[in-house]
Amino acid sequence: MPHNTKECAPLQRCGRWKECERCARIRQSKAADKAETLERAYGALYLSVITPYQNQATEIRRIRAAVLRRSFAQSGIWSIESGEKFAHRHLNLITPEPTRIVIEGCAIHTEAITSTARATAAYITKKSS
Repeated sequence: MPHNTKECAPLQRCGRWKECERCARIRQSKAADKAETLERAYGALYLSVITPYQNQATEIRRIRAAVLRRSFAQSGIWSIESGEKFAHRHLNLITPEPTRIVIEGCAIHTEAITSTARATAAYITKKSS
């Protein structure tokens, strides 16, 4: 059952960004603004994709908790996404440092962001995923 059943209006958002186009765009814009601020503060940023070997919500929660416990970056943005091709859940991280942590039971891919942090943040928070 949705946490909020009210209709979305300009001064009173519904907050259901998975279903509401307006709320999804606002969420995406806020993430992009934060990424832009991060880029101004730290310069070049990195995108890391952490994919658990087991495609389960509990695994994503475990990985996110492990990342937060290790505090490997001073600041960052994260999102959980379900891949478009294979519907495989993964954690996206935008950080000032490359992800060099090891987390059991998952694959980690890190690369420098070659476009803008704004575009990358908008991509990892898109409504379709």
